[in-house]
Amino acid sequence: MSLCLHFKEEAVEVVVWRMNENLSEILALLSHDSQPLWEECSTRFPHSEYRQMEWFSVRLALKEIFGNVPRVAYRENGEPFLADRPGYVSFSHTRGYAAVAFHPFRHVGVDIEHFSHRVDALVKRILHPSEFPLGSAGAAPISTWYALLAWSMKESAYKCLDLSFLDYQNGLRLVPFMISSEITGKSLMHYCHKGFRYPVRLSYHCASDYVLTWCFL
Repeated sequence: MSLCLHFKEEAVEVVVWRMNENLSEILALLSHDSQPLWEECSTRFPHSEYRQMEWFSVRLALKEIFGNVPRVAYRENGEPFLADRPGYVSFSHTRGYAAVAFHPFRHVGVDIEHFSHRVDALVKRILHPSEFPLGSAGAAPISTWYALLAWSMKESAYKCLDLSFLDYQNGLRLVPFMISSEITGKSLMHYCHKGFRYPVRLSYHCASDYVLTWCFL
């Protein structure tokens, strides 16, 4: 089994699946669901085994939540939804991992990001000066972990709000925080639109090689 995490927080469930099986092992884990899923997946991604792995890993995470694999459909903007049961889902992938969030009656967003220093170069595009971490006063370089969490939180909020476009620096404003000494924590962000500020509460989890964030409205 390659289940990494299964969070249950209020009514939301978040699952992280490590993509370390081969396709034969994945199909065995899916058991009786494997044939129709294989036909759908191979039609969607006929030439990319890695995309197939991502697709199947999401279905394994869904099976962890529901006990079987629900039918997933997609809206015109690419947003996934459950075609055969109520509730809201959100998916995310990063190198070696897939993440799924589910809420039975609220919009939900999830994002997972592999740890990389590439985000350091994006800080000025991601963060407004008012979002710099507590205690930094903008003088010291922002840590990669903080920048990565900020980026991931904005990705989660963007998905949850179901927006077609968003200015990440000005449309979402993170309330500065200190990264918890624990590996999990919470933060607050505001969606800024036409003079209004709508609160978005987020949760996060830091692993050795990735960050995971999620929220629901």
